[in-house]
Amino acid sequence: MNDIKIKEPDFTEDLGSISNKDLTDLRIGNNTKNLNLISEFKNIQRIWLHSFNAKNIIKISPYIRNVKLLSLYGTKEFDLSFLEEFKDAEDIRLNWNTKATKLWDLHSNSELKNLTIIDFTHRK
Repeated sequence: MNDIKIKEPDFTEDLGSISNKDLTDLRIGNNTKNLNLISEFKNIQRIWLHSFNAKNIIKISPYIRNVKLLSLYGTKEFDLSFLEEFKDAEDIRLNWNTKATKLWDLHSNSELKNLTIIDFTHRK
């Protein structure tokens, strides 16, 4: 069970509305406006992605791949291999994926200390 308690930040609907680009925690959704501005946030250490598809995660991953905490809620993808890119992640949280049938190569996440999987319908 995940005993690491970190409060999720408020949901951001538009990255263009954030003036503080030094944020370390960010919570965004697949429909968050101005996702292209993610490149301006250089200090993100913990990110919560809600209802993102793999295509958009891959698109923003160059800017967030060094995060320590990656939380995916409602990312309904069969193939989770994109998570291999998060080599510095110490904590990966996956919640509500009704499509994935297997995990990715966890050896790629050499810093991983905590893996939480909740509500995976087809987990093997």
